[in-house]
Amino acid sequence: MSMLVSDYDGTFNGSVTTSLELNLNIKAVREYMEKGNTFVIATGRAYTSIKGEINRYDIPYDYLICNDGSTVFEKNELLHSNGIENDRCKEIISMIDLLGLDYTLFDSRGITRRNNDIVEIAVLVKNIENYRKIKNELSYNFSDLCIDKLYRNAFIRKDCRKDYGIEVLCNIVGRPDNIYTVGNDTNDIEMLKKYDGYRMLFSNIHDANIKTSTTVHSLIKKISK
Repeated sequence: MSMLVSDYDGTFNGSVTTSLELNLNIKAVREYMEKGNTFVIATGRAYTSIKGEINRYDIPYDYLICNDGSTVFEKNELLHSNGIENDRCKEIISMIDLLGLDYTLFDSRGITRRNNDIVEIAVLVKNIENYRKIKNELSYNFSDLCIDKLYRNAFIRKDCRKDYGIEVLCNIVGRPDNIYTVGNDTNDIEMLKKYDGYRMLFSNIHDANIKTSTTVHSLIKKISK
């Protein structure tokens, strides 16, 4: 049996995905799972955000990897959370306040106003200068944490990526015979390189060493042979 791990926005569904393609992706995933295979959505979204999409479109799945690998879920059950220690989180928030930047806190379920049990801090950096400021502060005072920029936001987490989330999941539920991954953006690159990965043809990934796929449903057809 195999496992397919798919990014969501821009891959399974997104600005370049039509409603027809989304329905074909859902149909293909359902058939893939009926054969005993495992389907996982790996996303930068928080749990509540991706669950809203799943409920809206009735997307079948076995597991969720959220916050770019910081949290792992089986349906509604939290299997793993790699959070920032409370004291260190408060220090980071003070640092962000001194820089005069806006931020949003995420716990294992989603946006929160509390500053404890935090798995991710999203900072609105707006421009590259602000990003450099916060990256320099973080590298100097919190070198064991990572920061990733995606569009106008910088995301502060423990050293977590989607491939980390996949490994956590495999350690919990067992490793399948084959692991396939598919994605479209820079936060997918590690999992595409580590496993049998495919980049979407129209994507922000331009590594010629990573195979391409036009749609998720065409990839499922290929790996199900």
